[in-house]
Amino acid sequence: AQRGPGRSAYHSTPATKQKPPRAKAKRPTRPDATDNLRLTALSSGGPGKRASVIINDQVLRPGDSIGGHNLIQILDDSVVLERNGHLIGLGLSTLAADGSE
Repeated sequence: AQRGPGRSAYHSTPATKQKPPRAKAKRPTRPDATDNLRLTALSSGGPGKRASVIINDQVLRPGDSIGGHNLIQILDDSVVLERNGHLIGLGLSTLAADGSE
């Protein structure tokens, strides 16, 4: 290689960087989506009784499952569910007297 002023034999021209084509961004699906679950009632159980809830017209207790969600804990006005290692809170649904929201 010929040397000019300020150039060494090892000088090379940098390659132009090309950006990879952009993939369309997909909206992530929530692994904790509870859109299809409706908590309508809670019972603390009282002394000597186990707490229970009604989700989608099914009576459940801690340890039970519904729609791939495990019922972990029953709180005063909500429950804690687990799905695929994610904890999810589900609150009471409010229904009008005619059954509509």
